[in-house]
Amino acid sequence: MDSPPDDDCVYSKTEKDVESCLPATECRLLALPPELIANIFSYLSPIDLNHVAQTGRTLREHATTDYLWQALVQDNVPGSRVASPYPCASFRELFWAHHPRWFLPKYKIWFSDAGLPGRLVVVRYDQRRGCIEGYQVVANKRSSTFHTWQADDEVAIPAFDPVVKLHLDQPILRLPANPKSNAYEFCTVGSVRAIHLRRGNNGFFSPYDGAASSSSEHQEGNHLTNEIPMELSPMDEMRHTFIYARRLSPTEVAEARGSSFPYRDIWPPFAIPASQRVFGFGLHLSTPQTPLYRPSSWHDLCDRAFRIRKWLELRITQRDRILPAAHPSTANPGPLDPAGPNHAIPDPSTTPAATTHNVLALDINLPQPLGIHIGEDIATYATLSPALYTPTPSKPYRGIWVGDYSGHGCEFLLITQPHDDDDDDDDDNNDSLQAVKLTGDANVPRGEYSFVADDLGAGGLVEVAQEEPFVGVRVVRCQGHVASAGFVDDTFTDTRLFLISHDRLAQYWIALGHISYYHRVDVDALLVPT
Repeated sequence: MDSPPDDDCVYSKTEKDVESCLPATECRLLALPPELIANIFSYLSPIDLNHVAQTGRTLREHATTDYLWQALVQDNVPGSRVASPYPCASFRELFWAHHPRWFLPKYKIWFSDAGLPGRLVVVRYDQRRGCIEGYQVVANKRSSTFHTWQADDEVAIPAFDPVVKLHLDQPILRLPANPKSNAYEFCTVGSVRAIHLRRGNNGFFSPYDGAASSSSEHQEGNHLTNEIPMELSPMDEMRHTFIYARRLSPTEVAEARGSSFPYRDIWPPFAIPASQRVFGFGLHLSTPQTPLYRPSSWHDLCDRAFRIRKWLELRITQRDRILPAAHPSTANPGPLDPAGPNHAIPDPSTTPAATTHNVLALDINLPQPLGIHIGEDIATYATLSPALYTPTPSKPYRGIWVGDYSGHGCEFLLITQPHDDDDDDDDDNNDSLQAVKLTGDANVPRGEYSFVADDLGAGGLVEVAQEEPFVGVRVVRCQGHVASAGFVDDTFTDTRLFLISHDRLAQYWIALGHISYYHRVDVDALLVPT
């Protein structure tokens, strides 16, 4: 049989045949059909694709194919299909424009340690504007009516059919593609806290430019420790920045276990299972940002948490105390400003009228303060493993829920069923249930258990209700968490949990003479911008 022609030898089945038709310096990978090369490359990480793109022109064409990068973007955007790379020219460019912040829409659900109530936020990607945005999730009752319980005429049952939505008027987070890189930094000017603009970019040597492997630890650290400004408020005086968080080592986490509230400000708290934890700020209005809080390398970066800092910037207006900052070449410098030797304050008698105004000038070539830094607030956000809130046939109550907490209003909860899915018993009633507050109130704060039912099966069964509005509903023993204001003297009290359906529960607080409803939240319905 005649041997195959040379132009078909790339499809030979044996390695020897492939090698025989390739030049000695040719990459063996190029002998494969293009569709196989594309399939192989689909398993590579973004960094590896960039490395491949640097090896030669032909492989670069394969490694920069837009549909590979569209898939990488899509992996981080649940709930909607990303069809356009706007505002970038390609999906590859779009990917690096938001790198390494794709974890924000990927995990979508974030809850904060701000005060006792906290905050629940959904982060999504809006391809209409090419930005990552986050909004607070809020719930409002449709009705304030009550009806009586046939089992006890003294117990009034409030109606509960909440409207859950995003508070679109006030974003919590907004990061455009390639956000502005002049991050803020803070210093003390005399006895006053002031703000400086850090000059230059965020220090990120973009892998998009084909230099991922050559970026130094110092460059990584600069990028990850810088704060990224966000334009969120119509008030010019309000400032917001996005901050990366450092993941804690197993030793740091172990040292905090067993501590009392607020658990050394570890976030998320230990009632919520998490693969990564960080230091939070908890109930502290302002805490110094030490190296313990920020990552110094990619290894330290926590992709399950982040921080948002906000503050009020009060501009200097007292002409008799601080006038426009002078450039070092000012002919008649006045006394030195406490900020440093280059901050000479001009003498009003010699300063030209055109330059005499009562707003502090900004020259990013010099460390000039922008204004007085007051009212700082830092909130730490953490996410949830999807396995915790994704229901399964054997764990049907898992999910994000909203509950009626009477005078405290609506609060959000994570309901988990912590037993392993591969338990031998397939009875979905023979399980425990734990409800942890994602948002809280002045009595029982965020991150604490709201109620716990140890056995949903026969061991915990109290009765099958015979009275309206719970006819035919299984009722199990439960423990509800109560406390005095400020989370003082907290304890668990006997309650009864009504298993109405996999999407609706009710709880009878025996000591309080009150019934609360809980309703499952459809988080995916909040992911698509409208």
